[in-house]
Amino acid sequence: MDIGIINNLKEQGSQHLGNVVDRADQINWANPSWDLFILVFFVGAVVLFMFSLSRERIFNAILSTYITLAIVRGFDSLAKIFLLVSNSWLWQIIIFLVVFIIITALISRLSVSSGSGLSNLWQIFYFSFCQTGLLITIIVSFFPREIVSHLFLLTRTIFLNNIAQIIWFLLPLFSLVFVRKR
Repeated sequence: MDIGIINNLKEQGSQHLGNVVDRADQINWANPSWDLFILVFFVGAVVLFMFSLSRERIFNAILSTYITLAIVRGFDSLAKIFLLVSNSWLWQIIIFLVVFIIITALISRLSVSSGSGLSNLWQIFYFSFCQTGLLITIIVSFFPREIVSHLFLLTRTIFLNNIAQIIWFLLPLFSLVFVRKR
């Protein structure tokens, strides 16, 4: 590789890292923002999933997330027709989370664990990371533009960018297929 290209990549990486550090310095801990809440939720949920769920339960939660999204999006369209639910983004998030919990509980009760759960901590962390990223991407997608416009560029890039959303939606799915074949 050309030394000039490598130096250019290093410089761009340093600029992006500097932007992240600058943004982190802008966090007002006395008046927390949605960005801080999303960051704390992301880290907390990954740790919670990692230490409280087995591999099979994380798989069930990932599957439940996809099913819940389909149900809630369908319900949202139906509710608008019958005017049962206001067009509030908060109601959409609440409905999503309630349906997610119900579907996860139903799938967990119906699934039969083989007892050969994966005990590799890195894989449990990876699937917890994928599940949490997928959940946050879905929940943040319900936010109105007024809130989204106040999110840091880094948060919007990680969870609301079209390419990032595709990655968050496909990463858990492809990972499940890959691990199931092994």
